[in-house]
Amino acid sequence: MHADTGLDNSSIIYKQILIPLKFSPIKKNAVKTIIFNKDWYGPASTFRYEGIDKRNRALDFTLKDLNGNFILIKNLIDFKNIALKNINNYFYFEKGIFYSNNFFINKLVKLINHNKKRYNNISNKHITNGKLISKNLYKKYLTHQPREDFTSLKIKTIFDWKPGDLFVWDRTKIHCSNDYTKHGVKRKTGLAIFFSYPKKKIIKNNKK
Repeated sequence: MHADTGLDNSSIIYKQILIPLKFSPIKKNAVKTIIFNKDWYGPASTFRYEGIDKRNRALDFTLKDLNGNFILIKNLIDFKNIALKNINNYFYFEKGIFYSNNFFINKLVKLINHNKKRYNNISNKHITNGKLISKNLYKKYLTHQPREDFTSLKIKTIFDWKPGDLFVWDRTKIHCSNDYTKHGVKRKTGLAIFFSYPKKKIIKNNKK
């Protein structure tokens, strides 16, 4: 869940366009983009219930454990070292259970290397009250993130992916995908186009 507001202070953000290209395997009504009711005017950010110190955002990640529970990993390097000590064994971490093997270690290494280039900030400033999103909507669309992440939000629009269609919305809107993996879809590809205006320079008249 994020907002594509960018990091360029020299421009005024406007609209964004999404054109679905393909997803596989193809299943009707399986892939959606969900727009929430809140706007975000800060820098490009990923939203969740717990915020994080910006200095540590490259080491932060949420993983599903073997029971399908979301476990917040605040330092991927420390977590990888724990996994290495438990190679070819099950181990517990923050109320979650994991199995460590070479495949799992390689996955963590890729996450660490990828997160070093993380563009978005991580914020919980979208939360203004303690009202959770309804269980029905959560189970239907949003099970790829912890339910708490969607606190204070309401679904405004749901866009069904059909290759070649076009969807336009404000870049300030908080949005996310649905949990399309529960429908058997493994990957998707879309074209995103972002629009902005240059800020006008104010020219001072120094003439007396």
